[in-house]
Amino acid sequence: MLATYLFGRKMIGSDAAFLAAATLATSLEYFFMSRAVVHDMTLGFFVTLTLFSFYRAYDDERHRTRYLLLSYAAAGFAVRGIFPRLF
Repeated sequence: MLATYLFGRKMIGSDAAFLAAATLATSLEYFFMSRAVVHDMTLGFFVTLTLFSFYRAYDDERHRTRYLLLSYAAAGFAVRGIFPRLF
């Protein structure tokens, strides 16, 4: 939810970001899936982090390398979450 809020705040403003995070927090499916052992929750988190950090790298020239490395690491963890026996 925090990643959704931060990404939304950067993209479209704090009011819409708060509504997006609140909608996600009150979603029953999100709540029940987070309590079950499902790899989709991990995947969703790391894909959101990948997109957020890649956008920040595109937007912020001063810290571009830092955000790109975070984006690459998050994408790697997303793949690791999908295929846990592969690595």
